[in-house]
Amino acid sequence: MTENVTYLTHWGLHSNHSAGRWVESHRPGRDIVLPPLHNADEPIVFSPLHVLNSRHKERTRGLFFAGRICGDGKAPHEGRCDDTKSSFSGNIRQRVSMHHWNRTGWTVANHVKAYTSALSSHTFCLSPSGGGYGRRSVQALIMGCVPVLLGDGLHQPFEPEVDWSQFAVRVPEEDIPHLHHVLEAINESKIEELQGRLWCAAQHMYYSTTYGEVMGEDGRFDAFEMLMEILRMRRDHPDLDPREYTQMDTSFADFIDCKLAPTGGRVALCSQNRLVKASGEPRLRPCRNEHPGLQMRSIHMFYSWPGGAVCGQNWTIAACPRSWI
Repeated sequence: MTENVTYLTHWGLHSNHSAGRWVESHRPGRDIVLPPLHNADEPIVFSPLHVLNSRHKERTRGLFFAGRICGDGKAPHEGRCDDTKSSFSGNIRQRVSMHHWNRTGWTVANHVKAYTSALSSHTFCLSPSGGGYGRRSVQALIMGCVPVLLGDGLHQPFEPEVDWSQFAVRVPEEDIPHLHHVLEAINESKIEELQGRLWCAAQHMYYSTTYGEVMGEDGRFDAFEMLMEILRMRRDHPDLDPREYTQMDTSFADFIDCKLAPTGGRVALCSQNRLVKASGEPRLRPCRNEHPGLQMRSIHMFYSWPGGAVCGQNWTIAACPRSWI
């Protein structure tokens, strides 16, 4: 009954994973992997990719990871976990820690004091899964850090429709012991090429029209619009392999490269970027100041107002402006 149903999920496991004892659950070409929601809060509100940011930190060639490593939540001792269960992270975080815990120039730890700063100062950011789908690959993109993808048989958000090899480094799990050699072998020109694609790729993974911009984007290529574009391709090319979308449809290719021109005038989203705001940039329009007195749904952080940031004070959601209509 559900054979022809398209599931929108965050978990793109398309083949069994023995170490994690994870069972295949994703059907490439039928189901779609969505990016996880990132609220407009740290670290992404300090994205150095903002078009108005004039202060760029020099990045080290090292790898960064901070977060839970062992399945029992305890910090590893000299890189090793007491907990031998491999179901958490498919034993990926544990193995990276064991082989690289004290490597010069790398940060692999349970916790660091300056997490946001570390994302902005390392070239590579480890992006493994955890107890389920991971958020770090999208977080790394928005923070201008090249994601290092570990997880055999696991699709990232909007993959394979989006080719992650254009802006990330995928490493087979069997190469974890040699991960440092893999990254050291990437020359500077290749790194610059990957970094040059992060700003556009990150737009596809973040819900700008809901939360407001963090990179100077106008929302035309955000995660919601990316989903709509994939569904358009399913409608127009029902039998086409998703990996061939960019080759067979120039409009889709231009969308992926953030090259489609606005057709209805630009929509200027309010901004959530605190890095640029702190610099006193006069062209920035902070979301919290844009519409004084407008009730925003929040707990301890900004969420959004009805209809999303693209609506502003327009309470008729159907009439919310779109620059691409």
